[in-house]
Amino acid sequence: MKLTHLAICASLIATPCAYAENTNPDFSYGKADAYQRVSQAVDSLSQWADGEYQEHELEGLFQRYPQDALVIKSTLDLVNQLKQQATQAQADGDQTRASALLFAAEATALYAANMPHLLEKRLDVQAQAAR
Repeated sequence: MKLTHLAICASLIATPCAYAENTNPDFSYGKADAYQRVSQAVDSLSQWADGEYQEHELEGLFQRYPQDALVIKSTLDLVNQLKQQATQAQADGDQTRASALLFAAEATALYAANMPHLLEKRLDVQAQAAR
C-alpha cells in the first residue's frame, strides 16, 4: 500500500505544473517545438492521469461510482491506443497522422487526468442542489 502511495506521489510530482487544474492548458501544439514536445507531454500526462485515477480509487470514490470509474479507465485506455496508433503511423511513414494522433492523445490524457476532479465537482453540485 505504501509503495502505491509513493508511486502516485512520484507521478504527480513529475507532472509539469502547467497542466495542473489549468482552465487554459499549455498544450504542445502552441509551442515552437510542438512536434518534438508532444510525445514527452503525452508520457507525462499519462503518468499524471494514472496517478489521479489511483489516488481517487484509494480514496474510495469509484466504489460509490463504478460506472464513472469505467468511463475514466476507458479514457486512459484510449490514450494508450492513440499512442500505439501514432507509433504505427510513424513506422508506416505517415508522420502527419502520427502527429495528429499524439496531439489527440495529449488532449485526451489531460482530460482523463481531470475527470476524477470533474466527477467530484459534479457530485458537489448535485449535493448542493439536493439541499
